[in-house]
Amino acid sequence: TPAPAPAPKAEPIKIGTLLNFSGPIADMGPRFLQGIEMALEEENYEAAGRPIELIVEDAASDPTVTLERLKKLYTSDGVNIVIGPLMGDGQMAVGPYAAEKKILITTIINGMFPNVEFGNWVMYPTTTIAQQRMSGWYVYDELGARTIVTIGSDYAGGYGYIDGAVYGFEEKGGEVVQQIWAPIGTADFAPYIASVEEADALVVFLSSGEDAARLLLAYNESGRELPQLFQLIHEVFTPEMLAEFGEGIVGLKAQSTYVWNRDDPINNQFVENFRAKYGTVPSIEQNSYTLAKMVVSLLEATGGDNSFDKLWPALLALKMDTPQGPLSFDTYGIALTDIYIIEIQEKAGDFVPVILKVYPQSTADPRLE
Repeated sequence: TPAPAPAPKAEPIKIGTLLNFSGPIADMGPRFLQGIEMALEEENYEAAGRPIELIVEDAASDPTVTLERLKKLYTSDGVNIVIGPLMGDGQMAVGPYAAEKKILITTIINGMFPNVEFGNWVMYPTTTIAQQRMSGWYVYDELGARTIVTIGSDYAGGYGYIDGAVYGFEEKGGEVVQQIWAPIGTADFAPYIASVEEADALVVFLSSGEDAARLLLAYNESGRELPQLFQLIHEVFTPEMLAEFGEGIVGLKAQSTYVWNRDDPINNQFVENFRAKYGTVPSIEQNSYTLAKMVVSLLEATGGDNSFDKLWPALLALKMDTPQGPLSFDTYGIALTDIYIIEIQEKAGDFVPVILKVYPQSTADPRLE
């Protein structure tokens, strides 16, 4: 008798990702891809007995291209789960289309609040304003600032982050005396630093580590007395950048969604595995790693059903322990996570983040309160 026919292979679940491999923040794409690939490798590229196929597209740091690539993922590749895009203007560009097609779509470092209304966005770690509200609190309460100057990247996400810090700072009674906007990819920040007016603190958000490094260099070399510097996203700096700055970065205070040396069993294992695979410690790669793990958890919860109508209820019921800390979501798809304020210190010749304050599970968006 003939041997029985082999069981048909399960159809793969296709997951798309929109990352930046070209354009002014091309340094970010490879870092996020590392996190996604490491997470899926740990899951053997499988969820609920179905293979996972990852399809990577370059958002090119351009909102028009980002929308084109999302349409390609949906229409040509059959993808309806997408990790990314990163940039706020890209998120705004794809929002209506993703909602129309019922694509489960995520942010990577926070999301633009207007997209919450579409009801299909995973806002991780949260929205730009919700996260940076605490930065404004910290600058007022802990740094003692009553006046600030802000410098931000001149695009939608830059406005969102700066607006968040300003929101929290003004809640406390602080005053913004000047706002400065710099194009992404600015080669020389000396003129911007030279124009900073007198204030108690200088609050900065720049979209890439390279921009942030150039601004810090101009700040350190200005030769004038400047307001104390507070950086809104410390993870834009790679560990190599911190080492390159050396003493020039010691004392920098910043907001952080993830702190690689936070002593926690899950985080310690993640850092050990990441070091073994990539030869360095993780930073923003944690965000995309956790999002990929989250997607797998959702698919396990639905038994491999990747339809939006099954995935969204699973998201709202999800509770995960991640390298960043506990993770859950409110009814809008906004993540509830711990937020950290850190200072860069020198420890045994390394330049590392040290946690100064934790705002626990406090990232619900204030505009929904």
